[in-house]
Amino acid sequence: MTEMRFFLLSMALLCTVSMFAQREINESHLLLSGSSGYCQIKNGATISNEKGNVEFALGTAFERQYKSFLFQTGIELSLYRSTMSLKDTLQDLDMVDTEDMPFRGHFTFTKTNDLQRLTNIAIPLMVGYESWNGYFVSVGGKAMLNLAGNTSTSTRVNLRAYYPNIIGENNDGGLSNMPNHGLSTVTRVVHGSFKLNALFVGSIECGYTVPIKYENHIRSMKPKLRLSLFCDYGIAPVKKDKKTTDLFVNTSTTGEVAPAIRSYLFNDMKSNRLNVMYAGVKVTIVFGLKVYECFCDNL
Repeated sequence: MTEMRFFLLSMALLCTVSMFAQREINESHLLLSGSSGYCQIKNGATISNEKGNVEFALGTAFERQYKSFLFQTGIELSLYRSTMSLKDTLQDLDMVDTEDMPFRGHFTFTKTNDLQRLTNIAIPLMVGYESWNGYFVSVGGKAMLNLAGNTSTSTRVNLRAYYPNIIGENNDGGLSNMPNHGLSTVTRVVHGSFKLNALFVGSIECGYTVPIKYENHIRSMKPKLRLSLFCDYGIAPVKKDKKTTDLFVNTSTTGEVAPAIRSYLFNDMKSNRLNVMYAGVKVTIVFGLKVYECFCDNL
């Protein structure tokens, strides 16, 4: 009788351990993700103020889950967008009007904004941990290649002319608000392009996987949904020949003087790198590829 009790107790214990062991499954997943959030590119310059902008990214990845641990790698396409503003700026030029009279052109640049766009492709490598109730956290890095970069710099330009031999509006020889003589306020936009060196990005992500019953997941391999918050922070080295102190450009194609401000992404930089930050919300669809069940009697 004692031996029978021992046998039944042993069988119950083995069944109990087996039930817990079955939940420690190893899975392979295909991930499809989309994210959006706030992006900011900082160049360390003192003349500008980085405001940031909205960014978007799409990615696909392969995930291997070993018990509660996650390992991911894949490919990601992203569009980084950031905006910088510039303080009001002045430029004085010696000019000649249409009647060959010399004057001093006083250009005032206001409401200057520089929009940068970076198209990137990245290979992430992430490791993480997912609890039994769906909460997860992952950390890692991304090797990011900049495919293209372009800028749009807009500014309002006002021209005031100073003649040496006239009284002018304020008894200072100055004339303004004469559109027929080019003395007016106009908006000018300068477009540019560039390409960065490879970016090195550190990443952290945490969130929740919408649960699905274990038995249903084994039988049907239904996709799961992950909602997460993330933050990427990267560094892009900048070559010395890209750095500049030349802020103004003549936009005229007819030999006249029509100054504007070009992109100041690389202007007045205090270091040899750009700092890039991207943080936001990520939605991931998790497709089950294969499940490897772990049984206690095979351990």
